[in-house]
Amino acid sequence: MNKSMRAFAVLIAMVAVVTSSAAQQQPPPQVASISQRPTGSSLGTIRAGAADNTIWFGWRVAIPASAFRQLTLSDALAKADLMSVAGVEASSRDTVSAEVPKKLDYRLHTGERNAVSYRLRELNEQVFAYHVDTLGSDAATRRKVFELAAAIRAPILVVPADTSALEEVDRLAEEFGINVALESRTDPRAAMRAIEGRSKRVGIGADLGGWMQAGVKPVDGLGVVKERLLLVNVTDRSALGPGGRDVPLGSGAGALAGFFLAAFRAGVRPLAITVQSTGGTDADMQKNLDAFERVMWPAMADRVRQVIGSPAGQIRGPDRLKPEERRQIEAAVPRQAIVTPKKPRRMLVTDLQMYSGHTTIPHGNLLLELMAKYTGAFEPVFSNDLNLLKYPKIKEFDAVYLNNVCGMVHNDPDVRDGILRFVREGGGIGGHHAVTFANNNWPEFAEMMGGWAG
Repeated sequence: MNKSMRAFAVLIAMVAVVTSSAAQQQPPPQVASISQRPTGSSLGTIRAGAADNTIWFGWRVAIPASAFRQLTLSDALAKADLMSVAGVEASSRDTVSAEVPKKLDYRLHTGERNAVSYRLRELNEQVFAYHVDTLGSDAATRRKVFELAAAIRAPILVVPADTSALEEVDRLAEEFGINVALESRTDPRAAMRAIEGRSKRVGIGADLGGWMQAGVKPVDGLGVVKERLLLVNVTDRSALGPGGRDVPLGSGAGALAGFFLAAFRAGVRPLAITVQSTGGTDADMQKNLDAFERVMWPAMADRVRQVIGSPAGQIRGPDRLKPEERRQIEAAVPRQAIVTPKKPRRMLVTDLQMYSGHTTIPHGNLLLELMAKYTGAFEPVFSNDLNLLKYPKIKEFDAVYLNNVCGMVHNDPDVRDGILRFVREGGGIGGHHAVTFANNNWPEFAEMMGGWAG
């Protein structure tokens, strides 16, 4: 090889190395979303919004892919999307898709795993938990199971109650950053004994229906497992003991509203929740999802009260504005009311959000304050105290104004009843900006506001 040929070969090699390095550093290609979930769904349903660690619970709500009998995982993900559920509990029994007619287990090849990841990304779905019937009888197989869980980005691996080699499993959990939930279908004390001495990466996957068949009330089981609870499979039954049958959530003996309220107050997080179906149809699954929203209302109302008691729940005053912003708002305020009221009017102004908070909230509050000052049309009362919305306290006002109120803020039945009665008896209600993203689980509220996000 002459000198020029050698130089050309070296150049080609250098280009190949640089090109390969650049390719390795490229981010994964964008995947076009085909999700059908409506805009604002994460603010309107607990099942979609509960995963928020800052404002909501830090709880991931899923449905089992197996709820849709005869469907592949790929098709079940599309169903979950249409039901405004952001994730599923997948299983090693699930068939991946029509194109990949294999079980979702460690035997999948890289391309087949990539196909699962692509489907998850295009539907904006996640596998919140991955259930296996066995971790395998040898260390090599157990590692492969963890590798598959990591490939599909499942944060929790659910394993049978009789799983052995838990010391090794604990090490793998730490290595892969995946929590392991040991199934508990009977008295939870047995599962707690099994994980004794293990790290917090290893916890309990509670089957509430199994607990109830064993005569254990869900809230009592929670008292046993406490912060070691990683996953809850949610069903309700007509009675404790083997004689009961599955019924829609909240209609049985499980006292599920009290269970979730207790879990919230105990600070159990992170937590995965799989809402089971009472039958084999889409309607059965949807019915239990809607029932789940209702049994979560007491916990949601408690979370709202907690936010109100924090800095995030306080009225956002004009002290947050720059002097120039204040001057511009004051210049724009009308100096005269369109109609002079025949008697003094009081208007309750609230800016409560179960959201990160819009920066324009102080602007709106100052505007309302100055409008009242210059026009004399009303006296504003700025407060996020929900008790002021309950009857008869709400009758102290002539109108209620919702400044950027957003998210599921009115979950207390007494608050809802107070607002509805107030409006029906002639009280005024209005709002602006994010208010159509508030209470998207309350149809009457959308009717009062004249609109509903999504």
